Amino acid sequence: MFNITEVSNKVGLSKHTLRYYEKIELLIIPKDAKGHRTYKDTDLSALIFIKCLTKTGMPLDQIKELSKLALKNPEKNTERILSILELHRTKILSDLSESKQSLKMIESKIELANSL
Repeated sequence: MFNITEVSNKVGLSKHTLRYYEKIELLIIPKDAKGHRTYKDTDLSALIFIKCLTKTGMPLDQIKELSKLALKNPEKNTERILSILELHRTKILSDLSESKQSLKMIESKIELANSL
């Protein structure tokens, strides 16, 4: 079991962010008799996955839907889970392609500036 400070340090998310995720019910974290949050290893794994998805630009509402589907009955919800992930993968690939094009343009401008 981990407290919020330990989790914040382990996963690289602020305590504010962890409390916000709990507030929007992205994660349900139990509290001990003193009212302190108690995180398990599975919560850390979930937070690392959530952090990964947010870095890719997936909206929190989609991450929340994925979490609920995976926790409820993943076998029954496989089709919807795959659909969400595949759509997001398509978006990431499109963004990546656009970024590569932008990078090429920037590199050509740098090359031009260096030749002046």
